[in-house]
Amino acid sequence: MGIFKTRTATGRRRLLSVLAAGIAIGSTVSTGLSAPALAAATTESGTDLSGWTTVVGDGVYAAPGQAPVTSADIAAEDHGTDTRVRANIRNRGIMAHAITYKRVTDPSLMQRVHQGGYSFQMPYVPSTAGGPRNAQTVEGGLFVWDGVTTKVDHGTAFQWVLNPWQSNFGQVSVWTGNSWTRAGYLKPDTAWHNVSFMVDPAKQKVRLVLDGVDLNAPYSRTPKSGWATSVSASLQVEAISLYPGANATTGPQHEVLVRNWSWTRGSTPAEDAAASKDCTFHATQPSGGGGNWNHTYQVKMAADGKFSGTNVIVGLDGGNTVTVNESVTGQITDKDNNGVKEVTVASIRDSGFYTFAWNVADAPMDGVADRMDVGTVSYATAENWNGGELPITFTAAQCSTP
Repeated sequence: MGIFKTRTATGRRRLLSVLAAGIAIGSTVSTGLSAPALAAATTESGTDLSGWTTVVGDGVYAAPGQAPVTSADIAAEDHGTDTRVRANIRNRGIMAHAITYKRVTDPSLMQRVHQGGYSFQMPYVPSTAGGPRNAQTVEGGLFVWDGVTTKVDHGTAFQWVLNPWQSNFGQVSVWTGNSWTRAGYLKPDTAWHNVSFMVDPAKQKVRLVLDGVDLNAPYSRTPKSGWATSVSASLQVEAISLYPGANATTGPQHEVLVRNWSWTRGSTPAEDAAASKDCTFHATQPSGGGGNWNHTYQVKMAADGKFSGTNVIVGLDGGNTVTVNESVTGQITDKDNNGVKEVTVASIRDSGFYTFAWNVADAPMDGVADRMDVGTVSYATAENWNGGELPITFTAAQCSTP
């Protein structure tokens, strides 16, 4: 699976063995694109696949007397609101494989978490009744090729079997690195479907979700030799037209619509460290001993708002001033985009003073230090605490410039 490689004979034979024996398989076209160095994190998106590249893939067959499959047999038509990816557009006695992909090349891609996806739709339901349109498969994936060190293609992909004559019509499979393995079933229809991919080469993790269902895809690694000595990544969609028969003179074309794609390439650990800030913020809670418990947080916060650090709490208890030290982790966000940040924080208190651990989620940071009458009151939860509600307010964070 993938733009950069021809699938192994074992993997492709799992498809072709149900079609015919002894079919010669072509090679995937490899097209090198270059890109400037990436910013710390990059998100791209579009309603159609304008600017993507379409090439002939490896899942091809030409019946005797038919010319080999070429780029003239495939197309990707951009319509603004979607793109129609087509295979065997001349209705020849062939099986054509169209791969439409977006690629970026950058040496940092193996250190980035990639999250991409799109919506796709069959504009017709494949049928044994025949006709000018039918299908073999729809496929898609996200891959990172490391041509510098591991010489391995890292990623994940799915395959939707749409040959109506096959017993596994509607089966969804995932790519293992050398073959397809069954992962579920999706009834062939004309509804829009949503697929999302997550590939984290550094941690060797992937996630593939189709219509909200996690397909439990494995992290696929496919070693290759003779490929480019660069690091590249591709988000792709593929259409393979119906196998027409061993001696066919004509064959149906295949179409799939694709829209609303996005691809986020996250920051690297080094970029996160460079973008991290030293931040201070405060929280206030009423004390049963009089006055307030005053919290002072000093944390190191990353570009995505995640932080770790310490919290020092000072207040009255039993007529004495008490200081409590905690270690904290959490994240500051602005989920509703209203300009007021929210904080989620988990605290660990080794002393066990009233509790060993407590937390609060999505607390607005619009308060004033040592004041319970200003700002939004949130409520914390604490481990083994039975003393009633735990109201708390938070101030905005003050951060240094990295």
